[in-house]
Amino acid sequence: MISTLKRTGVSPYVAMLVAKCKVAKWNVDGALLLRFMEKSGTSTAFVVTGPAVTAFETLESGRIYEMQIPGKCVSQKNTHLTFGVQNTQQVVMKFPCKVNVATASWPFEFPYQFQSWSSINELETDAFLDICGKVVSEPVKDVNSGLHKLTIVLCNDDLTQEVDLLGEHANARVHVGDIVALGGVRLSKYHEQRTLQTTFLTVVEINPTRRPNEAYDINCTEDGPKRKALKLSFPAAKTVLHVQELKAGLLKDPPTVLPPAQAVTLEGHLQRLSQGFFDADVPIMEGNKKEIMCWQTTLRDSTGSVQVKVWDKACYHLFAVTVSGFRDLWEKGVEDVTTQEEVLNQLNTYLDQKVSCFCTVVARKYGKDGSLLDVQINVKNLEVHATE
Repeated sequence: MISTLKRTGVSPYVAMLVAKCKVAKWNVDGALLLRFMEKSGTSTAFVVTGPAVTAFETLESGRIYEMQIPGKCVSQKNTHLTFGVQNTQQVVMKFPCKVNVATASWPFEFPYQFQSWSSINELETDAFLDICGKVVSEPVKDVNSGLHKLTIVLCNDDLTQEVDLLGEHANARVHVGDIVALGGVRLSKYHEQRTLQTTFLTVVEINPTRRPNEAYDINCTEDGPKRKALKLSFPAAKTVLHVQELKAGLLKDPPTVLPPAQAVTLEGHLQRLSQGFFDADVPIMEGNKKEIMCWQTTLRDSTGSVQVKVWDKACYHLFAVTVSGFRDLWEKGVEDVTTQEEVLNQLNTYLDQKVSCFCTVVARKYGKDGSLLDVQINVKNLEVHATE
């Protein structure tokens, strides 16, 4: 698909605005990024700064506009690498141009090229892709994050995948059962975690209109185990004995300056929840801006067992509930002892299976004078293995 934009003269340009955002991290006041799509389906990224912002900041997504774009504003650039927009040119506007609502009209039909779910795990970090799936759990808004973020879990067949809707995309109204189509999400990686995240110009469509030859019929059964489309990238696993020796060494000969946290992978089994779960306080604590799950338990392998703290994200993957759901189940068992077995069976669903845990070994000082030393093994994320 070829754009009507040219690098010479002035191009009459008619296109629909399909994505728009302010870019606060750039050292330019009021900078805008916009994604326009022509009737042919060709998308172009617009970088708008300076006096040009005035002409573009009031434009509305989903509306079609007529513009006069000077050729000097059209430059060669592979915007797929930076914005996930399939085009070899972009528009950089620093001064106002003529922009009017178009007399032409057409329905929004984004030309998705949906990635096969079975091949997502083979993609390289920073790759862009289009994906469509069914929302299978309540979206989770991370208010502790410095970046506005809404995490949704999509499903197709027996595969699930978390997608982080970032920035303005986090304002999307998404509910369980919705079909969500995403155009141009990025495969990102932080430590061991590989995830899909929206970028500035990702197209997010909720419950898209059915069109011929589009894979909107998502086959996602509610029952049965699900596998993650993107596998976690864990470092080589260490034994519990190795971590015990590391911990013992720190406690025996405390360093003057605390060492940085050490990342390790442990594989083994976490202890099942028992009746004592209801006798103790609910394993939830206050985070920076919200409550988070923090479950203290033991992890064992063939070399021994060690105390660990399983934190919020890992608890979510292990128990398949958010912090509010976790509290509700705990309260249900506390208030009605006849339900305790049912609650434990639900929470223990994956606790008979082997898990791979991404952990940090952290030494910390405590006490009034800071003379006491403790070493914690924190489980930040985990992956449940297939049934053995």
